[in-house]
Amino acid sequence: MDFVRSENNRNPDLWELSVDEDFHKYGVLDLLNHAIAKLYDRITHGDWDEAYIVLEALTTMMTNQPKWLDCDEERVGPFTRLYGACAYAVLRQLKTDDCLTSQCRPSLEALLKNIGRCGDESEGSPPLLQCSTLCKAIGKRLFSGDDPQAKWTLELSRLHEWAQTLKEPRYTTMQAVLEDRAREGVPNPWFRDGDVGNEDYSNYPHDLSQTWGAYEGLMDLWPSVIDCDAPHWDINRWTPEEREPFEYGD
Repeated sequence: MDFVRSENNRNPDLWELSVDEDFHKYGVLDLLNHAIAKLYDRITHGDWDEAYIVLEALTTMMTNQPKWLDCDEERVGPFTRLYGACAYAVLRQLKTDDCLTSQCRPSLEALLKNIGRCGDESEGSPPLLQCSTLCKAIGKRLFSGDDPQAKWTLELSRLHEWAQTLKEPRYTTMQAVLEDRAREGVPNPWFRDGDVGNEDYSNYPHDLSQTWGAYEGLMDLWPSVIDCDAPHWDINRWTPEEREPFEYGD
């Protein structure tokens, strides 16, 4: 699931086109819609390995491009409720299978941290905040004894590697961000305000199947592309004639 490439294909700035300012964020939300449908499908089929991979990719996209949170609430609200139900289901299954460890899932801490970050950046979304509370509780239990300096060095290295996949001007911007973070030094642990007493997998208020049913019904009512005369979401597939009305004037 190459979210970076797909998101780039929906970002008018990278294509030097002038499209409605809402185009990009709703294009990202459309990608999230398709990803969460795949996540739900993998969960209902009991394919937990694939469900974990999709949840990881989906969460990374949500944190890397948080503009989708600015879309209208009638879309964001149902999405976050379903995301929370899916995240709880996957984490609950990992716990049941005795696989909620970095030995079993090497990327587990990154996933938990990104889910927590979603909650921190959600401006009060109850489902995302509840997921964040759970993940910070798990993080505190699992990782509070780790060496913060070693972990920070490894994380910076991975971020620099990821930055190599970005196009200009985002690559240069991300490099500057990473240099600033390196100068700031080792941050406080992401789970610092977690409470191990909050590691409760049964208190999410939204039933998964019911939440999916409501969400699926709403998806049928949403337009495939926002009303800005754009032919479709993926700019890389636009013909020269389709791009022409959106090109910057001299």
